[in-house]
Amino acid sequence: PEPSTPQPSSDEARIVMSAMATLRARGDATSARADLERYLVRYPHGVLVEEALGLLMEAARTPEEARAAARRYLDRFPSGRFSTVARRTLERP
Repeated sequence: PEPSTPQPSSDEARIVMSAMATLRARGDATSARADLERYLVRYPHGVLVEEALGLLMEAARTPEEARAAARRYLDRFPSGRFSTVARRTLERP
């Protein structure tokens, strides 16, 4: 049998999906960041940590926030699916 992929709890998925909708549909980066930080505190080893950290880069208000989010992402996922975006973020002036 193939190994099963861990599935997020419904609460995990709800928080991250809500943050994504808040950011992309409503353009409310402040609320999205608050939701994502809440997720990361509640589920520091959750199934959606990589997605949450990736969304934090997208939700950054300033270049400094974006770079901090990129460093945070790369600390956990140096070869992750958003690592190219994170490295580009760190290269920007």
